[in-house]
Amino acid sequence: PSLRRAATRFPPTRSIARRYAAELFDLTAGFAYAQVVAAMVESGLLEALREAPRTAEEAAIVAGLPQERAVTLLKAACSLDLVEELRGDWVLGRTGAALIATPGL
Repeated sequence: PSLRRAATRFPPTRSIARRYAAELFDLTAGFAYAQVVAAMVESGLLEALREAPRTAEEAAIVAGLPQERAVTLLKAACSLDLVEELRGDWVLGRTGAALIATPGL
């Protein structure tokens, strides 16, 4: 930690340290994004939302999750534009619709 702090403060190494930090963030964020996509696909939620809008309660039943956890998953998926919340119902988002329309993905 002290070496990392020194590298980010020292002008000749600052840009390198920041670039590595950004790469690490991208790596971990990409992993988290992939987990959200996988959970939406494997739980059947994307397919269920393709058929019709769902309430959080209905989404929880489809996914086999407690409602609180289903809402957490839906909110994470919303941040990736996989789903959107409209007047209390969850629907496919732009990216979710594209994903579901491309089976090879």
